[in-house]
Amino acid sequence: MPKTSLVAWVSYDTGNTIFFTGVMGLVFPLWVTQVMGGDDATVGFTLAASMAVIFAIAPILGAMSDQTGKRMGFLIFFTLLSVVATGLIGTEPLAASLVVFAIGIVAIHTADIFYNTLLEDVSSPNNIGTVAGIGIGLGYIGAILAVGVSMLFTEPFGHIIVIRIIAVAMLILMLPLVTLGRDRPSTGSHQWTSFPHVARASISRLVAATKGVRKDLVWGRFLAARFWYMWAVNAASSFAVLYGVETVGLSEKQVQVIFFLGIVTGIPSAILWGRLVDRYTPSSILKTAVVGH
Repeated sequence: MPKTSLVAWVSYDTGNTIFFTGVMGLVFPLWVTQVMGGDDATVGFTLAASMAVIFAIAPILGAMSDQTGKRMGFLIFFTLLSVVATGLIGTEPLAASLVVFAIGIVAIHTADIFYNTLLEDVSSPNNIGTVAGIGIGLGYIGAILAVGVSMLFTEPFGHIIVIRIIAVAMLILMLPLVTLGRDRPSTGSHQWTSFPHVARASISRLVAATKGVRKDLVWGRFLAARFWYMWAVNAASSFAVLYGVETVGLSEKQVQVIFFLGIVTGIPSAILWGRLVDRYTPSSILKTAVVGH
């Protein structure tokens, strides 16, 4: 991918962040509990089921991407699936909406697998941390947009209209990467023969990689730790608004303001942490950030 596609890469992160902040973090949990008669467990079980599916399919899809060298095809499919699923929330009763919400979570997390691999195409070994920090920092613009849309439209029009607006915004912001992104020329023997052949080869690669992780305890511990802290981050992002409204007794508007203030401080912080990654080591910065949480 040419260096000029950095803007498209950042734009995608912005659309991605709109979903996590607006739908998953602010609007959907409150719609379930305040409008549809669900409770915290309804949101929690849906999130847990989604993460379990991601845990099961992500390694296989990642291996298939490596086997075929077709990252953009996977990225486009799961990106559009996440947008469509988000737009369908609220068109059917609660149970169906929970299903499409779960599909949206699985799709956007899966698309992230292929999106993150594009980082090496828009950066160099010397500035990969800085570029990632810029992408995350500017991506928070999406979070600001999500909070702004929620503050402006929830009260007069309802939660579902806000989710519809966010789905359209996701599509617009993700389109540059979807349309401009290209797979790098293959340097190996990547080829797509048939789906069964690719699936078998991908599973074989996955099994071999798993055996390698078992031998390399450092990687094994890292992957296990990453799984657990990312699960905690996703849970916190979905339950923060419910905690603020139902436990602390804040109004929805007050929670939106708190989200906004946190996001504004997150933009320079992300860029700063990205520079620190380049100066020190990713491992030390990651540990510091996790402890700080």
